[in-house]
Amino acid sequence: MNLATGFADTSISHRARSARPRAAGRRCWLVLALLGWGLAGPARAQTLYQLVEGSLWTPAGRGPSLPVRGSFRLMPQPGPMDWENFAVERVHLETVAPGGTPRIWRGSGFYRRGGRGPFFGHEMWLELNDGQGPVRYESGLQPAGLDLDLTLTTPAPNGPSLRLVAVPELSRWAYRLLADSRFVNACIVCAQRVFPVPLTGGFDLVHSGGNPLFERYHVFHLRLTDGAEPPGLEITGEGTLELGGEVAVQQKWNLTLRLRTGDAVRIATFLNSDPAPGREWPLLGAELEEQGGDEFSRFFVSLRAAPFRELWFTTRSGMTPGVGTWPEARLTGADILSDTGRLVVPWARLLKAAGLGPEVGVDGFDVIPGSGGRVAFSIGQSAESPVLGRVSEGDLLSSTGRVLLRNADLVGRLGFMPPAPELGLDAVFWHESGEIWFSVREAAWSETLSHTVGRGDLLSNAGRVVRSNAGLLMNFAPENPEHDYGLDAFYVWPSGEIWFSVEEGFMDARLGPLTDGDLLSDRGYVVARNLDLVRPLQPLEDLANFGLAGLWVVSDAVPPAGPPKLQLPVKIPGGLELRWQGGGRVFQVEGALRLDDPFAPLSEILAADQWAVPAAGPAGPEGFYRLRAW
Repeated sequence: MNLATGFADTSISHRARSARPRAAGRRCWLVLALLGWGLAGPARAQTLYQLVEGSLWTPAGRGPSLPVRGSFRLMPQPGPMDWENFAVERVHLETVAPGGTPRIWRGSGFYRRGGRGPFFGHEMWLELNDGQGPVRYESGLQPAGLDLDLTLTTPAPNGPSLRLVAVPELSRWAYRLLADSRFVNACIVCAQRVFPVPLTGGFDLVHSGGNPLFERYHVFHLRLTDGAEPPGLEITGEGTLELGGEVAVQQKWNLTLRLRTGDAVRIATFLNSDPAPGREWPLLGAELEEQGGDEFSRFFVSLRAAPFRELWFTTRSGMTPGVGTWPEARLTGADILSDTGRLVVPWARLLKAAGLGPEVGVDGFDVIPGSGGRVAFSIGQSAESPVLGRVSEGDLLSSTGRVLLRNADLVGRLGFMPPAPELGLDAVFWHESGEIWFSVREAAWSETLSHTVGRGDLLSNAGRVVRSNAGLLMNFAPENPEHDYGLDAFYVWPSGEIWFSVEEGFMDARLGPLTDGDLLSDRGYVVARNLDLVRPLQPLEDLANFGLAGLWVVSDAVPPAGPPKLQLPVKIPGGLELRWQGGGRVFQVEGALRLDDPFAPLSEILAADQWAVPAAGPAGPEGFYRLRAW
């Protein structure tokens, strides 16, 4: 139930001929040092620690304490049998002064923990410099607990002190809220819950350790709003989550949240009222209840979240976006879009290599595992290609301009009566194993299976029905449960949960009207409404539903097949171009001016194998860069 096992880190310079991975991991990183000469030295195991709530810096004279944020890394060192010794490296700490410029410390030091008998202790010293000269902070030997929690002081009487509360970051997943997340203000005086408010937003979940029964996580960067601009309700904070159990899986949330409604601010602790997980891992669901409240009200948060950064999709209807700068003002049904409000892959990158235009549309699509950003897709109608000849709407094509599989090859093992019928291709999901799951547009009789394969069934090129349309909808209550509503797009989570859209909308007895553009879960809930998916694009067309023809999810829960191979940078006018091969489906370039500074995203998430480093930016053409893969 842990998030991941670690990450790989590789450093190269301009003169390096190859990259040497330090370790394979489920989160794959590459670091490119564009300044300096020579190859990095031997790899050493390291653990990144992040400061959490409670970390404080108190100035000399014991003035008001200021919150501290930041990170450092522990490098194992040789030591006596009863002690673990670590070099503290790449320390980056910031004080957060209200209305002021953050004060930044950088430095290094030493940390050890251990002991004999009943005593278990730890201590740390740091040499920190905020630009005004080095200052040494020491903790002395203190009793050790579950987390790293130390108070360090300077030798001077009444000098400044630093309390560091930190957790190891073994892995980090970004979570976003789903459509059924709610904030509720419970009115105690009127004895009923009032003012339910839909919530949007997200948080980062960091795996920080565990034992055979429970995994421990820390919640960072939580920010939830009512979706308005500016938000009328804003919830921020952090906290912990424990997940596991001896008999049944249980969860334990403990969040410290700051709730702002208008000019009113309330800070409170929230715990979950029910220990049973509300969703199947890696999705999360919890009912969080404010502890205490005031004499008039108590706050509740219904938290439903999934580990995804972006939803990529195609629509049935094109649109004219009200935001962004596009090659053309009009977006077509052949463009791959993101729910963050951007054009991810324009139709030209998909279709031009095959000599096709946007009028054929793009139906189902997936990013091929380990391909370095190549997209597999089907088209909305059969067409004549000057490159490939006749291409049917059931063929699986590549963005490189070739046919990956003909429709007959996809459906061949399902045993349809010869000659193999042309059934179309509506949705596709390419597993790391190479097995392809898909849906078709036309029903047909399978002699091998001895029953009709429907257009809403989830099929495999291995020759089986993975899930029938009735099975996908078994947790819904359509008016006609015997009807085949089709399967237009889908995505499969590691747990087996399936997100999908149907070809025909229906009235659900519990959820009301569901359209062919809504994103549903086979667990019986609405993941996202169609207009919520396209809202960040601000379409000028007044449509209630643009349809949902294709779907792909960028998620930290799905590790890449291996680290990408980063090539030497190529000089281009005005800067440099980074290029890489394989090892992932999609990528993002991150950068920092210094190696001990936090890395920040420089590029969008890319279905590509190259990216031009801009001449200006957080790092510019000079700095440190690393490549993240999904």
